Amino acid sequence: MSRRWLLLLIVLPLVAIGALLPTLWPKAGPITITPDSGPAPRFSVPSGYHITYTITTPNSSGYTQELFVRRPFESFEQEISGGKPYLTTAMRLGEEVFRSKTGTSSLVHTALSPALRDIRLDAVASYAIQAKMLRLVGRARVLGETCYVFRSGAALNSGPLKPIGSRSYVDSCIDRRGLVVYERTTTRGKVTAERRATRIAIGSARSAADYSMDGQALAANKGGGAMQLLTLDSRPSSGPFWDIARAPARFRHVGRYVVIPSQPEAYANMTALTMSPTGFPGSLVVSIDDVYVRGANALVIEQGSTVNDATFSPPSGGKDVDLGPVLGHGQLLLSASASEVAAEPHEGNRFIRVIGTLPPDELIAIARSMTLQPPGTMRRA
Repeated sequence: MSRRWLLLLIVLPLVAIGALLPTLWPKAGPITITPDSGPAPRFSVPSGYHITYTITTPNSSGYTQELFVRRPFESFEQEISGGKPYLTTAMRLGEEVFRSKTGTSSLVHTALSPALRDIRLDAVASYAIQAKMLRLVGRARVLGETCYVFRSGAALNSGPLKPIGSRSYVDSCIDRRGLVVYERTTTRGKVTAERRATRIAIGSARSAADYSMDGQALAANKGGGAMQLLTLDSRPSSGPFWDIARAPARFRHVGRYVVIPSQPEAYANMTALTMSPTGFPGSLVVSIDDVYVRGANALVIEQGSTVNDATFSPPSGGKDVDLGPVLGHGQLLLSASASEVAAEPHEGNRFIRVIGTLPPDELIAIARSMTLQPPGTMRRA
């Protein structure tokens, strides 16, 4: 089950000058990348920020992007052309709202996770470099500050990190606050786009960001999904359920939810659907999610199944990990926004995902600490 479906971030090209000193297009201003392959720097973690980007491609005049983030779950983003927003997106825990330039807004329920627009290399950079999913290639200066250029196989906010290609990759410059201040995309050996910060404000003040932007909720049978807050001690009355004994150090257990994330494909062919006795498509995925928060950090433990108890395949691209005698074999997927540990226990007809803005070894330790719980009762909060 894919956890991330994001807009592809685009970036303005560099023109190589010499073998070692690539420079941005003149229209973006002269920025030189100094080669550097040293250890990953340490990043601070502000509670929120607002970045204005210019996004350009070789044959276009470009557009403006306004990105607001309030950690750990919320983001607000506007794509602006001709001085007017043509697409506005608000993301928060379990919800994503889209507003078009006509003012029409739609809301869908999503799998629970930390903000997908937010980049958190502070938790994963050294691990990803060791796994060869990320490479520190140099330093540059943007808005008068030093930033560090990391090469990845795709845009940093496009989901789990991918192997770095020799001719197709993305270079992202991250400043000491952990913020993306510059991106460059190279496709099949040609620089195709640039995304560059022109203004940065630190802090979680709302300002122009409408994190609570409302929209018309799509019905579950139209692929809109659903979400319901439960009491923290809720457990299903049948079927396996795993839990941790206590919240990780300094984390607060802020919610347990039953979630049906947006799955339009489950309703795509109504004539061919296998319906359950409850009236839901058999392929529909339903999960129980626990959410923990510590300042700007978040942890989500998601577990579930399909309505018809279909078998789950391990996610592709992960690293095999041992999750102990309870969960058994699992996979670690490194991500620049929130890494995850996955397992498919109970003969594969259940899944568990431990997702968070924590170092991968901490996520693995949390997964290993989970134990099977007795049946209980599901109660709305």
